[in-house]
Amino acid sequence: MTNSHIIKMSKNCEQKIIEILLIKPFETYSIRNISKLIKTDYSLVYKSIKTLIKKNIIKTKKIGKTTACQLNLSANSNKLAIYSLIYSQKFLEKAKFRYIIEEITAKLADSI
Repeated sequence: MTNSHIIKMSKNCEQKIIEILLIKPFETYSIRNISKLIKTDYSLVYKSIKTLIKKNIIKTKKIGKTTACQLNLSANSNKLAIYSLIYSQKFLEKAKFRYIIEEITAKLADSI
């Protein structure tokens, strides 16, 4: 497995973690629970969560032996907006609403 493949897997895992947390931003999830929800190996989820903590995207707290993870709502709003847009784009592509995606993307491009 190449280094670029590992990096791509890690980025994909980070996005899946954020998507889970974006759906219910006030919920907390254990690393094991997130691993099961996104159907990804625990060790990759653990490493991705450590990266997201460093990026200040998620916050954690210890509850007994469990590490509870939650979206950091006081994180950089631009980063959260980008992750949310990526999630929305994936959702809309699955729902076959391509024209909505194109319209949103165009409006965002115009506002920047």
